[in-house]
Amino acid sequence: KDALARFTMDIIATCAFGLDINSLTDKDCEFYRVGIKVFKRPKTAIIFQIITLLLPFTAKLIPLRLILSDISEFLTNIVRETVVYREKNNVIRNDFLDLLIKIRQNKSLLDDEEKINNHLETEKKKIDDEEELTIEEITAQSFAFFAAGFETASSTMTFCLYELACNPEIQEKLYREIKEVLAKHGGNSTYQALQEMPYMDQVVNETLRRYASLSTLNRTCVETYKVPDSDLVLEKGLRITIPTYALHHDP
Repeated sequence: KDALARFTMDIIATCAFGLDINSLTDKDCEFYRVGIKVFKRPKTAIIFQIITLLLPFTAKLIPLRLILSDISEFLTNIVRETVVYREKNNVIRNDFLDLLIKIRQNKSLLDDEEKINNHLETEKKKIDDEEELTIEEITAQSFAFFAAGFETASSTMTFCLYELACNPEIQEKLYREIKEVLAKHGGNSTYQALQEMPYMDQVVNETLRRYASLSTLNRTCVETYKVPDSDLVLEKGLRITIPTYALHHDP
């Protein structure tokens, strides 16, 4: 689990923060050490999160933070240094942070060929010419990328490897698919190569079904809806919590 957590951290650090931290080999990696602290929140943060969920307006009046100040400052400094360096030296890495920098500079996100059937350019045009993303806003977006992807991805890979170990016939079938596809792509694990691995997709999806990353799904009813064959009416604006385990294991 630790190896997969570090592997996931390396990927997210590269995509969201533009860093090569190599936490897999550097056991004392500061980014990994600080990043792990994000998921070890104090009791006050947990209480505040519950209040935010149940009483969002009241939560705004409480002087508490979900993220410790030292973590926030560490990530903000990293993003600031990276953004300044890239803008000064015109560095382009084609990652998530690069997209945010382009929005900050009010540049086109896509070239002419990529604009077809893609909503990113439309979304970008909604930004007023006088506005630009601040370092704090870029940090917040990068952190959201990190928080949403770290625990979910590392846990899913852990459960997936466990199930493959318990089911060697599935493991062998998946291994053959990966080997055959990579052979066609010169041994490179590219985006296109992954699209040609349907069994891999099935294995990951089944892992997510059996071991859901989130215990609940929170939704807001956008229009009044009457549940068929019942007298239950869901009013517009009603906040609904759906138990993921029950949904995924309903025969």
